[in-house]
Amino acid sequence: MGYGGAWLVYYGCAGLFLALGFRVSRAWAPGVRTLLRCLAAATVLPVAPAGQAGEYWVPAFISALFEGLFQKSGDPAAALQILGMSWGVGLCLAALLAFLAERRSKGA
Repeated sequence: MGYGGAWLVYYGCAGLFLALGFRVSRAWAPGVRTLLRCLAAATVLPVAPAGQAGEYWVPAFISALFEGLFQKSGDPAAALQILGMSWGVGLCLAALLAFLAERRSKGA
């Protein structure tokens, strides 16, 4: 299995993780549920360059973790910027979904 196969396995596992999270969070309050679902997706889906092996891409949260904690000369800035942008998009998406849910409940 090559590089593409590894990504297929990773995104399959990430999809299962998100599906399980969606299933578990059904009983939670709608606002919390939407927020955590969006932030979970924004954490596991983006990719970042793999530090000094820049021709490879890895999940951004793994790159930030390994570059920040386990590399002596590691620089997690690129991965953290990507994660920050994806969390911002996730928060905006959660706010939009909350707005649409509120609008739909008032219209009904």
